[in-house]
Amino acid sequence: GSGPSGATVAKDLAKKKIKVSVLEQGRAIKNPHSSLGALPALNLKFLSDRTALINGKGTGGSSLLYFATAAAPPKGYFEKYNINLAAYITQAEKELPFGPLEDRLIGKRSEIIMKAANALGYQWQKLPKIMYQDQISAGDHPFKGRWTANDFLDEAVNNSAAVITNAWVEKVIIEKGKALG
Repeated sequence: GSGPSGATVAKDLAKKKIKVSVLEQGRAIKNPHSSLGALPALNLKFLSDRTALINGKGTGGSSLLYFATAAAPPKGYFEKYNINLAAYITQAEKELPFGPLEDRLIGKRSEIIMKAANALGYQWQKLPKIMYQDQISAGDHPFKGRWTANDFLDEAVNNSAAVITNAWVEKVIIEKGKALG
């Protein structure tokens, strides 16, 4: 797929001049600039236990549906399983436009809620965002400057990767350790 994981792998392999084909089940969807614009990517499945699963279907995958909020897992959480993510987190923070939302982009309503929460003793903190904040003016919709996997997918395509949309994979043919079809 062409969501955050697939687009990252495609970008990295294509930069190394490795032949890459990204097979995306959904259609081509460019970065939407509003919540309504993201609706074509919405894939809603109802599970047997009355819960719903929402994910993105289309180029960019679920990154089209998120609100640019991202945080590293709590320190030590994965260490108990002998998994060290520190180097990967550092790499992601270097490659992505990652940081707290700039004060100039906090909306008036959010500012009122933040001040009220702090006055009540809650520690309201700005969430880390993956956004090109320099591309957003105060008052703009935050969808406008957020990072999506399409950014990495575009890099992969610029390095000769192929993207095939509306693709459904039932089986991968592998010979001598290489995917052939």
